[in-house]
Formats: sequence, structure tokens, C-alpha cells
Amino acid sequence: MIALVFAACTSLPTVSDVAGPAPADWIRMASTDGRWRGSFPTWPIVSEHPQTVQFGDEPAQDVVIRWSQSSPGWGSYAVGTVPQTPAVLASTGPKMIAIGAAGSAAEHMEGRLGPTVPWEGIENGIRGHVIGTGEHYASVAAGVVDGVLVLAHATAKEGASVEGFLDGIQVFGGKPPPEVAVGEGIRARCPAFCGPAVDAVSIAGVATDLTGFRGVLDGDRFELVVAPLRPGVDPLAAQEELRARFVQRVKGQLTDVHSEELDGRDGVRARYLAGTAVGDVRTGIIGDEVVAAEVWAGSGGLPAWGDAFLSSIASR
Repeated sequence: MIALVFAACTSLPTVSDVAGPAPADWIRMASTDGRWRGSFPTWPIVSEHPQTVQFGDEPAQDVVIRWSQSSPGWGSYAVGTVPQTPAVLASTGPKMIAIGAAGSAAEHMEGRLGPTVPWEGIENGIRGHVIGTGEHYASVAAGVVDGVLVLAHATAKEGASVEGFLDGIQVFGGKPPPEVAVGEGIRARCPAFCGPAVDAVSIAGVATDLTGFRGVLDGDRFELVVAPLRPGVDPLAAQEELRARFVQRVKGQLTDVHSEELDGRDGVRARYLAGTAVGDVRTGIIGDEVVAAEVWAGSGGLPAWGDAFLSSIASR
């Protein structure tokens, strides 16, 4: 029995196993409905654009166009979803919808759509280079999945990151979030597609490397980091310094700090505000490692999955 339990624990995937081929420092993101996932070079921002649309004699319908976009100084990377009305799907068809959307995106990038190839894995999906954008390299991909147009486009001064961004987008049905191994003896469940979180902080005046995972589920962020707890360091002070890493990076203000067990041992739960943003941070000690996990929402309150993520942290 012990051998079976040990084998099950050590067989957990690592963050690198589930992160896909994108660069380690890119941010992994998934949509709540499981329609797509991808990786962005910086934290993506989600925006919604409600519109009323009408096609032919069909009744007017309210739809929400949703964009997730990352805009580092060297380019722009975006994925959007646009629900299609039944009349458009019936009269135009998925392939022509994709071609039209890709062409419009190319024009928006001040170019024109070049020859296209199939968007791998997406029936009737297309992908193509955008011609005429001057010094910038641009590409676009589009496809209709279950009545929703998924449109991705990117532009930068060099093509590798643009094509890598499009290569990393997967359009698919929902997948169960993975439980992964973190640090020497910790496991936790990613709320969605996740990638490595690597950083360094000062704990008790000594620079300390952090490892863990992070990601975005629609517009809400999640992250978990662990660090070795050196002998002689106060566990509560170490937790406080990891918590400060999350709170200070958005200039937040703590509103509540209280004790809460983590994996059967004393831990701390804290909430902070930063304008309309709200975050929860849970810290504790597991084995000889200090752990800190955060759920952050830019507005509208914390997501329903937040508590399940913060409660998934345990020894393995």
C-alpha cells in the first residue's frame, strides 16, 4: 500500500510538463468556457464589447465580443471570441466567416491578408501572414467552433514571437485542470492552463529563489510560489515577505489578515484591495518550504474557483 501511494505521488506532472511549448516566462491563459488557451508575453488584459447585431430579417441579438490582449513594447498579441448568429452561420458558413474575419483583422493592422493555410486542428479554420505592414511582422488565424468565431492576431518587429504565439493557441473543449508537483514536496491544482513562475525575493535579508506556477483564467490571475525556509528564520516573517510580493506589486492595501490552516498546520489568509482590484493570498509552511498562493481579480470580485485553488495546496 505504501509503495502504491508513493508511486502515485511521484507521478504528478511538473509545471513544465503541462505548460506547453511557449517560452517559460510567458503567461498561460485559458477561457472559462474551455474554448481556447494560449500563452502571452506579458499579463493579458481582458475587455468586453457588448453589441446588438442583426442579419437579414432575423431578430436583433445581443452578443459580447471578448478580447484578451497583451501589448509589450515590441508588439501586440490578441485572441478574441465573437458569437455568430444562426442566420450568419446558415447563410455564410464557417469557412467564409473565418476568411472575412481574418481579412478584416489584416486591414486593421494596416495590411492585407496573404495566402492562407489551414489552422491546424480547427475544421474550416485558416491562418495567414499579413502583407504590407512595413517593418512589423504580422499574422492572423481564425476559425468558427460551436458557433463562436475565434480570432487571433499578432504583430511585432520579428516573426518568431508572432508565429510562436499563434502556434501556442489551442481551440478545444474543456479539459480538467491538472494537479502538479511544485517544489520539493508540494502539490496543487492549477485552476486552468498554467506555466512556470520563477522569481527571487528577499527573505530575512537573503535573496531567495522562488519556483511555482501562474496563469490567467479569463481576466482573473492565479499564482503559487514556494521557497526554502532556512533554519532560524521566523515562519510568520517569511510568510509575510512572500505575501508582500503580491500586495506591493499592484500597490495594494491589506484589509484583512487572519489565521487559517494550510495542510494541517498554522497558516495565514489575507485580502487586499488595489482600486477596483481585489486579491486573496494564502500562506503557510509545508515541510521545510514556505508557500504563498494568490487569486487576483481586476474588478467584479474574486472568481468562484478561487477558494478551491487556494485549498488544493498540500504535501505530496
